[in-house]
Amino acid sequence: MLINNGLGQEFKYSSSLSGYSLGDGADPYIAAKGHFAGQSREFLRHYAEDLGFEYLSASGKEEYLSNLERFTSPEMRERPMFFEIFTKSDDETKSLDLVRGINPARIVPLPMRLKSAAKKAGKKILGPRGITAVKRFVSR
Repeated sequence: MLINNGLGQEFKYSSSLSGYSLGDGADPYIAAKGHFAGQSREFLRHYAEDLGFEYLSASGKEEYLSNLERFTSPEMRERPMFFEIFTKSDDETKSLDLVRGINPARIVPLPMRLKSAAKKAGKKILGPRGITAVKRFVSR
């Protein structure tokens, strides 16, 4: 079974969320958008069939369910099977957000995370007296 979203969404949507916070601008670099065959309906079908596989595909829930029993039932197989499922990367992201309980509106962009980390480090280094001195200096 292959999930074909036209790009490597799984690389963009990592546990660190680094690619996710960059948005669609990361697609060509992190998610390989525009490389190889994308969501071609022929490329992997021909490849699988040339290797002797029976090829199945689905573009929606109904098509998926109608092919699932054949794909998962060993007694229905005469040869190896290749099941390609076409999805939209935006739908995958929304699904992953639901599954992982992530609210995209609450994800803090990288520059803001860096600013917060720098501020915490500065407070730790300066201590209460140093912070007071910096505040006096800045307020003049």
